[in-house]
Amino acid sequence: MKDMNKKHFTLIELLVVMALGIMLIAIGLPAFNQMITGGTVTNSASTLKGGLEQAQSQAVTQRRQVALLLDYKGLNNGGTPAIRTCYVKPTGNDKSFTFTNYTPGSKWVSLGKGAVIAGAQFNSVAKPSTNSPAKLDIYQIDGVPTPEGSTTKVTYYGIVFNTYGVLAPPAEVIEILLAEGIMSGENVVYSNLDPDNPSKPANSITLEINPFTGKIKIKLVGDGE
Repeated sequence: MKDMNKKHFTLIELLVVMALGIMLIAIGLPAFNQMITGGTVTNSASTLKGGLEQAQSQAVTQRRQVALLLDYKGLNNGGTPAIRTCYVKPTGNDKSFTFTNYTPGSKWVSLGKGAVIAGAQFNSVAKPSTNSPAKLDIYQIDGVPTPEGSTTKVTYYGIVFNTYGVLAPPAEVIEILLAEGIMSGENVVYSNLDPDNPSKPANSITLEINPFTGKIKIKLVGDGE
């Protein structure tokens, strides 16, 4: 008698429950992915800030000009943006330096998948439209072997600190824009767009470097401009 009173689910009820579960997963997955990639941008900003501070410290302690290379295309990291410190020497032209060698113990440090260096410029950096080239116009470091140990020399963009730990000439503010997205060749493709301005990223962080103090700070987070 007890077995007869037990409630059993019918096939239709099980299918309904499974369908509801699939719907809930489908609804929650984009939000979960957005949370993960959003965290990647924040983590990338922290990594980049740490790399800048390391380059600054090395320049002071080693009494040499040190650059933080911005591999925004991920040439050394399987397509994921990466950074690395190296020694440089000036060429006689502002914003132009020549690679000497990597700083002792340095290696390419990934900024993490899901974040791109969308721009880096003197004074102010504007958010490029999606599917447009990344906007970088800062110091150029010539003669960087890529890949490491290769005879092929490539020009990189980078941030150069002098022996006092401040930006090399020209002494102007530098802003670096990180955004949620990927690089497709030369172009930035944003993963999360601003609903009010669909050509701009909804999730971004800008780092600002003071030219006179060398202080590095996060200027804005996802203002959706």
